[in-house]
Amino acid sequence: MSRFAKIGLQVFTYTDSHTLVLANAASLVQMNKATANTLTIPPHSDVPFPYGPDEATQLLVVSIGAGLTTLVPGTGVTILSKDGNLVLTGQYSTASLIKTGLNTWLLAGDVTA
Repeated sequence: MSRFAKIGLQVFTYTDSHTLVLANAASLVQMNKATANTLTIPPHSDVPFPYGPDEATQLLVVSIGAGLTTLVPGTGVTILSKDGNLVLTGQYSTASLIKTGLNTWLLAGDVTA
């Protein structure tokens, strides 16, 4: 018997800009648009993604279309990333979003300014 649980990701594909919803937690969010698009991270008051020492919301974002995907913080939301970068670098670029506080998210991955 394996000590590792089998965990699969639900996949959501969007063909236009999108604002995250609770269903997107623990999933793969695919942005499939040929032109520039945005993925908005809403405030906790609008979408209460879990966070804290015992559980933290995490999701993966990938740009499968040719358009650049920019992650946009909703009102009062802070996205922490290296050098403040919030744009997936191109087609098939992937990044991870982890909720670390009430309205704070960590963004790590293939992102640029």
